Amino acid sequence: MKGFQLRFLFWVIAFLLFCTMSAVARASTEASPPAFSDDQLEQLVAPIALYTDGLVAQIMMAATYPLQVVEAARWVEKNPDLKDDALQKAVEAEDWDPSVQSLVFFPDVLNRMSEDLDWTQDLGDAVLAQQAAVMDAVQRMRGYAREAGNLQSNEEQHVVVEETIIKIEPATQVVYVPAYNPTVVYGTYWGPPVYYYPFYSRPPSYWYPPGYVATRAVAFGVGVAVGAAIWGGCNWRHHDFYHRRGDVNINRNVNIDNSKNFEKWKHNPKNRGGVRYRDTSTREQFDNRRRESTREARIDRDAKRGYDRAGSRDIKRPASRDIKQPSTRDIQRPSTRDVQRPQKRDAQRSATLPSGGRSSAFKPGNKSFDRAAVNRGSSSRGKSARGGGGGRRR
Repeated sequence: MKGFQLRFLFWVIAFLLFCTMSAVARASTEASPPAFSDDQLEQLVAPIALYTDGLVAQIMMAATYPLQVVEAARWVEKNPDLKDDALQKAVEAEDWDPSVQSLVFFPDVLNRMSEDLDWTQDLGDAVLAQQAAVMDAVQRMRGYAREAGNLQSNEEQHVVVEETIIKIEPATQVVYVPAYNPTVVYGTYWGPPVYYYPFYSRPPSYWYPPGYVATRAVAFGVGVAVGAAIWGGCNWRHHDFYHRRGDVNINRNVNIDNSKNFEKWKHNPKNRGGVRYRDTSTREQFDNRRRESTREARIDRDAKRGYDRAGSRDIKRPASRDIKQPSTRDIQRPSTRDVQRPQKRDAQRSATLPSGGRSSAFKPGNKSFDRAAVNRGSSSRGKSARGGGGGRRR
């Protein structure tokens, strides 16, 4: 009997351990989705890998703020008449990340990112979690297109090859957005059996919108003068994105790796809105940064108001015992003696008596008044002498 109990207890413990391990594994899987594979990263960047370096950088940075991308796309639809300087001034008034602001000058790109929001959000999550791997995937796709003969220098762009790095730069101060079908432009070097996103099977009109002449694998539409846009670029060797610092001429974009006029891009979690980060490590990293930035903003706001929140512990606050509270003794309340209340009896008497207000018969010095007083005194003394009225007998 004892052996049966031990075996039963053993199986109960084993079952409980199995359930616990399964729950932990399921929770970890739900909390931390697996990283994007190399094939998935290639499919993510394939639609934009042949864009100029600056535009690729802006798209990848803006993809980390999907809600702002949607807001910007709707804003462009509502303001179709804004152009050039007027558009720039209007965009600067919006509280968007600079990368999102720059895409306003490329409405076709911005509209595609807004329509394919799942792709945009996955691209942004991949940039946040695997930035180096994403940039390497762009380089692989450019290599496929170049080997297929579909990536060459022309009037719209310059293709610069530096060892294993392929750069695409605008030929002039005008940026042309290339239009191409990813299933065609990369040739036979790239063809995953199952596409990660269904838009690869869409008709050519999706890849070649109005204004693009699809006479070759890669077509170009109307150019955009980047002098009006906020610009940046890619540092392929160090796997970084850069923002333009101040008003810098577009020609300096060529030497972006060594230019001191650009600053390294950092994701701003405040512009993320309420969009949840994909994996746990990214969520912890940027949620902490969001809390720190919120605290710094609160400190700056309080400093402008004259309150030092950072050193609030050193601020001497008056103790409650140091604050003199008014005592009830110090409060002057009117006395009942000072309150003049008219008496009904006095009012009636004063109305019937002479001007003295009191009968003269009851005034001292009056004969009747004195006689009455003497009679009262003698009466009381007499009672005492006779022993009446409680007087003491001698």
